[in-house]
Amino acid sequence: MAEHIKEKCNEKFIYRKEIGVIGFGTMGKALVESILRKDLVDKEDLIVADSSRERLDLAREELDISVTTSNVEAMMSSKTIVLSVKPQTMPDIMSELNGKVSPDQLIISIAAGITTHFIETSLGGKPRVVRAMPNLPCTVSEGMIAYSLGRYAQPRDALTAERLMGSVGKTIQVSETLMDAVTGLSGSGPAFLSLVMEAMADAGVKVGFDRKTALVLAAQTMLGTAKLALETGLHPAQIKDMVCSPGGTAITGIATLEAGCVRHHIMKAVEDATNRSSELGRQSQKYSFRRQRGKEQVDAETHSSTT
Repeated sequence: MAEHIKEKCNEKFIYRKEIGVIGFGTMGKALVESILRKDLVDKEDLIVADSSRERLDLAREELDISVTTSNVEAMMSSKTIVLSVKPQTMPDIMSELNGKVSPDQLIISIAAGITTHFIETSLGGKPRVVRAMPNLPCTVSEGMIAYSLGRYAQPRDALTAERLMGSVGKTIQVSETLMDAVTGLSGSGPAFLSLVMEAMADAGVKVGFDRKTALVLAAQTMLGTAKLALETGLHPAQIKDMVCSPGGTAITGIATLEAGCVRHHIMKAVEDATNRSSELGRQSQKYSFRRQRGKEQVDAETHSSTT
């Protein structure tokens, strides 16, 4: 296979690499589709690995790309490898790939709570690792993706991560110490906002709208407000004050929300989700450590029995 990410005349890719995606779930599928749709790489230069033959059949039939059930095959045939898997599966995948990653390969992980240090230690050597945290709106190319560089990652790896992950939304580089917070805020945020959206739609039904109309009103209001904040730079408090007139409807509703401590509960939800992300990462690392100790013990016993 040719080693490249396409170089365009007015949007250049400096680094030419093949891409392998391990995990073809919701996020992996969204990333692969966007990469192909935006012509970042030829379909011949992309491979997907997954344990589900049903998902692989879907990838082959709908996207006409190479597929495999072997994570090792996908890794060894790619210059850039995206680990689009659940954090609970990372120890097993790391065990498979241990010792097989070369210095000229780049690993981009989107497994929540899994640190670059854990990946580096598990793979062995000095692998170039980028940790990224996308969110569900990536599936409609409106995601928010934060990323951080591992110990051995090179400056050019940031460009590669931004180009690939930027195909499904906005990107921002942060310190890895904040990645669990990213998971709690923008990673989990779509669930929190969907709950608010659902509640607003339910309220719309209660005051007389049909369900479809109520949902459109709620969803577009959230979308428009977010766009207003991003494009104008207005602080949310400023937008709130612009809507709230003295003695009016909006300030009456705000008073109800404040009485219910809505602000406090939203802040607590983000904090709890952040802590859970950190907890999942620690659990994966502990499992991996126990697994490695067990393997070493078995190897030692096998060696003793043969000498």
